[in-house]
Order: sequence, then C-alpha cells, then structure tokens
Amino acid sequence: MLPTAETTFRPGDTGYEDELAGFQTGFSRRPTLIVGAADAEEVRSAVAYAAGHGLPAGVQATGHGLPGAADGGVLTGPGAPVMSVVQINHLGGALEREPKTPNAVPFRDARYLVRVLNPLDGPDLDAVRALHGRAFGVLEPLTVGRSLNFAFGGGDRTQGLYDAERLERLAGVKSLYDPANLFRQNYNISPGGR
Repeated sequence: MLPTAETTFRPGDTGYEDELAGFQTGFSRRPTLIVGAADAEEVRSAVAYAAGHGLPAGVQATGHGLPGAADGGVLTGPGAPVMSVVQINHLGGALEREPKTPNAVPFRDARYLVRVLNPLDGPDLDAVRALHGRAFGVLEPLTVGRSLNFAFGGGDRTQGLYDAERLERLAGVKSLYDPANLFRQNYNISPGGR
C-alpha cells in the first residue's frame, strides 16, 4: 500500500522534479517514490512501504543535506506548507548559574532552545503562523518561557519573555533610568511595568 501522504510522487509525475530540487545540487538521485510527509504517521507509512518492498529509504531535509535515498529507493521529505527550519539546541546547563549582578536573562532552568524559522518572502503568512502554532502547541507542556534573542513578530513581543519577579525588577530599573520611556523601540518594558 502506498504511503498516505497527499504529496506522493513517482518518476514522470508532475511535481517529481520539483520535489528533487533543492540547495544541494552536487548530487543526482532518482528515487522510485518521493513522499512529502507532513507528520510522523506519513513518515512511518513511507518507511513501512520501503521496508515492505525491499527499497532503501532516506530523508531529505529541505535540500541542505546530502542526498537521501539513492536510485530506486523511497525518499521522504518535508511536506509542510512552507519551507521550515527547526533548530534544537541543548543548553547543557549554560544558563543555570545566576550572575552576582542580576541581569535580564530569564528562565535559567531551560534545558533546550527550540527555534522554528521560515522565509517570509513569498509564503502565506497565515500558513506560517498556523505551522508555528502547531509546532509550539506540541511543546507547550515543556515550555518554561521565550528567549529574548529570538522573539520576532508583531503584537506584544514581550509576552512570556520574563518571569514575574524579573519583570518587576526590570520595570523598576526602567522607571529609575528611563521614566519617559524614550527607549521603547525594542522589547519594551514600560516604566512601572505597564
């Protein structure tokens, strides 16, 4: 049985060549089947299909890596509505020690930093927002907060950046040194915390 992915391509199918195209152009391969998997079940289905037919299987992650399945194999890759880069950094305790002089770095107990990045020159922004919502929704039970260095987008960009105690301390510093809120074109903390 063919994998369940809606984006399944064989040689000669419209879209097959587009699925093979990527940033890594130094290698040529002709897999028997390409599966644009959108979730873990579609990846499982593609791997089961390859195993059931004695075909090699490979993964092509957005075209940057070395080729996945060689000629005659099954290649699975991202089937997300837009190209995405997911980066997971193990922090290894790098933030755990509080400095002698308090600073603005929150959530020192974080064990990982997860980023989801998408190009914004063409994709449907609603699709990007929906993709981010699904990705971070899965991680919500494990999330301790957001990283100031990677807080992009509109709206209240400071929401979730600081725990209550740190936010109160930073608002006090802002009230003391910038009561007119002149420096507000960044991740603004208003004087008084409002």
